[in-house]
Amino acid sequence: MAAIDLVENRRRMLAGELYHAFVPDLSKERQTASRACAAYNRGASDAGRREQLELLRACVPTIAALPPKLDNEEADEAQLSQFPWIESPFRVDYGAHCSFGSNVYINFGCIILDTCHVTIGSRVLFGPNVSLLAASHPLDPAVRNGTAGPETGKPIVIGDDVWICASAQIIAGVTIGNGATVAAGSVVTRVHQLLLSW
Repeated sequence: MAAIDLVENRRRMLAGELYHAFVPDLSKERQTASRACAAYNRGASDAGRREQLELLRACVPTIAALPPKLDNEEADEAQLSQFPWIESPFRVDYGAHCSFGSNVYINFGCIILDTCHVTIGSRVLFGPNVSLLAASHPLDPAVRNGTAGPETGKPIVIGDDVWICASAQIIAGVTIGNGATVAAGSVVTRVHQLLLSW
């Protein structure tokens, strides 16, 4: 493989263009996210709410900084109620390309491949084993070429007040509008808008 301009490669990744994933900087970032997720998955179930969120912020550094700790534990937990609730196990590819609205609940087994930006609105609920897959690969096997070939992706946007039921998979490039419900086991490759008039 010819020398790759790492800055341009990252720009291409975030723009949803062909890029190379197995380069030193991106590999290191995925490894850092992997280690942070492993620590979260080991410690979140036994941790208090504040410690759980601190572990989660290592996985997803875009989550806002926590407010100063209050002496009263109940009051401290109350002030953290709008931060995401994410059950373990949880896994992100990078974590730095995810954003969460307020009052989000993500059940066990969620995987987010955030090659491109993944935006999750407020008051969103995920059932167990939901996957958000903003990463993709070329369809032509000669171009795909295993780990030596390029990858691609597209952003995923989940609007406010969405419920994504168990084992649904949301594929790169999908936007799910406010208030939608995605059925259990769905593979969402595109969204058609249904307009009802009464």
